[in-house]
Amino acid sequence: MRTVQCEEMTAPDSELRLTEVEQYLRQRHSMVLATQLDGEVRASTACFALGDSMMLYSFVFRDSVKHRGIVQSRQVAVVIDDGFLVPMRGVEMLGRAEIVTGAEQRRGRELLTQRFHDLSSAWDDPRILIVRFIPDRVRFTDWTHGVGHSREASVPPRAAAS
Repeated sequence: MRTVQCEEMTAPDSELRLTEVEQYLRQRHSMVLATQLDGEVRASTACFALGDSMMLYSFVFRDSVKHRGIVQSRQVAVVIDDGFLVPMRGVEMLGRAEIVTGAEQRRGRELLTQRFHDLSSAWDDPRILIVRFIPDRVRFTDWTHGVGHSREASVPPRAAAS
């Protein structure tokens, strides 16, 4: 059996452009959302829609594990990737999640319905809450540039502001 050791490489001459990440995200439909609830990290799959300034919108059911985790600690992580394919590509985002109401809730529903038409009939369900994810940091892994290649960037304050 042969063992291959992979090291993470960040190319100093290759700055991550957030437009590159947005382009990648527009081609994907599901994410893994990691929250913390009662000291345990919980990760689950959810659909998402990309909003302005790298914000993501999703939904949770009231009183679900995801909802309670967001209420308990707004600090979350999101992973969006191609699955385990080689060359590997994916995005990890660290930031804050919040339940939104009013105009932000309507915006989230609109974006989600544009991507997932079947959701249009779900918004009348009072258990469904819209979540806005506001990224602080983004890491884009793209092995098409070499094994372990990744680049990281902070999201500008305009995008990170809540």
